[in-house]
Amino acid sequence: STQVVTAVGTVKAGVPGGLLAFFLFQLPGFTALALLGSLFRSTDGTDNSSMTTLVLAVIQRAAIGLVAAAFSQVFYAAYAITRKTCASNQYKLAIATASTMVAALTPPLWSSWMYPLILACSGLATVIGVPSSNGPAAEETETPA
Repeated sequence: STQVVTAVGTVKAGVPGGLLAFFLFQLPGFTALALLGSLFRSTDGTDNSSMTTLVLAVIQRAAIGLVAAAFSQVFYAAYAITRKTCASNQYKLAIATASTMVAALTPPLWSSWMYPLILACSGLATVIGVPSSNGPAAEETETPA
């Protein structure tokens, strides 16, 4: 989402617009985390009667549900993007599925070079191997007049 906002800002208003979009998009999260961090820095969690400890306990319990909600949103967004970009093209769907499986099964130590490799291989496969709708298969189905 940060990359999309920055890209849209850059396309619409150049580099200054991209930088402004980036900083304005990040500002609310930065402010909230900085305020909460400074508010809770003094607690160590041992004083059960302090308000800070009670608030932290509520946030900790709520975070369990937030992880599940965030995961489901990311999954649905990935599904919607795949549906729009692959549509009925089985070749693109196979590339997307294979890339997802490799990315999901990649150990963390390999991810620094695996993700760029996946992007490069997928792009190359798309450029070289996507069958066009005007190719030989389309010519065979046409009836001569």
